[in-house]
Amino acid sequence: MRETLPVVVRDAIKLLEQGKYKQCLEGIIGNKIQLAHPILFVVEGACYSKLGEPRAALVSYRCALEHPNNHAIIFNNMGNIHRQLSEYDHALRCFERALEIQPNVAAFHSNYGNCCLDFAKVEKAKKAFDAAISLDASSISALRGRAKCFQALSDFDAALVDYFKILEVEPGNKEAIEALVYIFSISRIEHKNGNTIIDINNALNSISLSVDLFETPHFGGLEDLLRHCSVVSSGLPINFEIQASQLYKFNSTDLNCRRHKAIFDTENIIPQFCFNCYKVQVDLASISDCIKLYIYFSQLELPLSNCRKTMVELRDDIPGFYKGLIYCQVLDDANMIRDRLSQDLPLILTHKYRVAVKRGCSEYPVAFPMYSNINAEGLFDFEYPASWNHIEVKFDTAVRSSPFILRTESIIDFNIYDFLVMRNWVNYGVGAGDLEALESYD
Repeated sequence: MRETLPVVVRDAIKLLEQGKYKQCLEGIIGNKIQLAHPILFVVEGACYSKLGEPRAALVSYRCALEHPNNHAIIFNNMGNIHRQLSEYDHALRCFERALEIQPNVAAFHSNYGNCCLDFAKVEKAKKAFDAAISLDASSISALRGRAKCFQALSDFDAALVDYFKILEVEPGNKEAIEALVYIFSISRIEHKNGNTIIDINNALNSISLSVDLFETPHFGGLEDLLRHCSVVSSGLPINFEIQASQLYKFNSTDLNCRRHKAIFDTENIIPQFCFNCYKVQVDLASISDCIKLYIYFSQLELPLSNCRKTMVELRDDIPGFYKGLIYCQVLDDANMIRDRLSQDLPLILTHKYRVAVKRGCSEYPVAFPMYSNINAEGLFDFEYPASWNHIEVKFDTAVRSSPFILRTESIIDFNIYDFLVMRNWVNYGVGAGDLEALESYD
């Protein structure tokens, strides 16, 4: 079929396939006036999309719609761009039009399902992914989407089945591995017919973290813990790893941090919610103290079951190395937790550390230094400017919907996610010259 196309169109397709997007556009711009071929506009739209110019791509696709052919793929491509721009209503309509024209394409059903998830329409999304999988049983996008639906429905066993199918199709698929280990951090999975990864996770579940950190001498079993975990997990595939550097213990409250961070990144303002978001931050000097703090946080009972995390700091513009954070929505609660930690941590940690109450994300005071200032009464000076409210309203109206975020309370058991993140901590410590990390690495 390609042989029947005009030479100009064939050349443009070839350059697109070779990734020569700018050269392709130069050729199209010089010829599309004389040859208003619909495929030429489609190729032009694809080039603009690849070059990060979604609005220009939409213009090209709309030009292509003026011609009678290939409308289904054009609507599908337009839906993908609208979704990229967080214009979910427009995206949904485009995917629906693509399916009306050509209902037997797995990718169209999968894209429609993903857009339904943007609106948290889980059952509708699952039907779309089922349809996609019936057309293409190895569709990674559809399997991943359906697994997300199962997670939202708390059917973690079914979600695991789809993630394992993805790994059969594409061993080492990073997103599937990340999703698998995330499930292990929120749900205790029963034994599954000798599945190696589940067997290893169940073995890690049995490792007790009920260490009495207040014993004398201080807990010093870091090397033993990591080595035992390494032995237990020795059957994992070589490429079974994740990029995460933070260990969360979630509660059931969603702070909607992605929305707040998106407003900060795009509008250069701090959302109003974040003016009443506090954290108790523990800055640490060694990996052994970081793991002790992780264990302490796992054991720590608080009246509000505050969300907490331990981490290594990887952001270039944020100071610090190993950290622990406990999140609070009331300043008095943060001060109470700080006082509690100030009593406990001297009995647990063996290196220098610092405990302080701070407000909001660490990026905020970099852009607005006054945001972190505390006055003599122990209150924060910088108040939310009233003029920012309309910016937030405008942002929420423009976005219209937030991407579908799965949030579930963490389990207490040690699990494969915890181990893989700790392994990343060790690698970080080795790179930073932490002698304890070097010893445990050996």
